[in-house]
Formats: sequence, C-alpha cells, structure tokens
Amino acid sequence: MDSSFLERMNTLLANGEVPGLFEGDEYSALLNLCKEGAQRQGLMLDSNDELYKWFTIQVMRNLHVVFTMNPSANGLRDRASTSPALFNRCVLDWLGDWSLDAYYHVASELIQSVDMQKTDVILNIFPFFVLNKFN
Repeated sequence: MDSSFLERMNTLLANGEVPGLFEGDEYSALLNLCKEGAQRQGLMLDSNDELYKWFTIQVMRNLHVVFTMNPSANGLRDRASTSPALFNRCVLDWLGDWSLDAYYHVASELIQSVDMQKTDVILNIFPFFVLNKFN
C-alpha cells in the first residue's frame, strides 16, 4: 500500500474530504447541491465555507470504509502509525501474521459459496498465487 494512499485515507477519515478533489465547475456544482440538501433539512447556509463544512459533515456521517492491510509487510505498521485517523476513526482488527496454509483455507472457505464450475481448479492453483504474491 502506497503511503500517499494512507495519507489520503487519513485525511478523508479525519476531515471528510480529499483536498483538491473538487475544483472549478465541479466545486460550484457541489456547493449548489449542498445548498439544496441543506435547505431540505431546514438549514439556511449561505457562505461557501458553511456549505462545504455541511458537506464534509455529511460525508463523515455516512462514510463507511473497509480495507485490509498486512501490518508486517514493508514497514506498513510504521507508516500507518503516522495516520492517527486510522486508529481513532476506525475499528482495527489486528490478526497478526498468517501462514500460507491459513491464506489457502480462508480463500477456499470464502469461495465455497460462489457458484463456479471451476472451483476445484481455483483451489488447486490458489497456492501458486499465494506463493508468488507473498514470497
């Protein structure tokens, strides 16, 4: 995982925005939509700052993010620790290191419910993908 992704995710979780995401006409259109949404809630927000703040509050209220990372890989634990929102705005489930056998069994359990004609082929080639990805 690239550290710039963690920085953006940290900012999104902490502030409800990704800086520079909306610019020019897109920003103006966003503010118009925010004004309409705020009015439907009975709010009279006039300034662009108030409208954008209302937008970021809506994002933070409705945002649900799920992503996984392996903290032991390539110093990720150290990079992630510099992103405080990952720790104070998320539920973390540290699983520790998994063996290749564990990866295989989890994957095989997850695809058992998938209606695929070639499930047995996937289960047979999965260890090769794991070996190439994690070694």
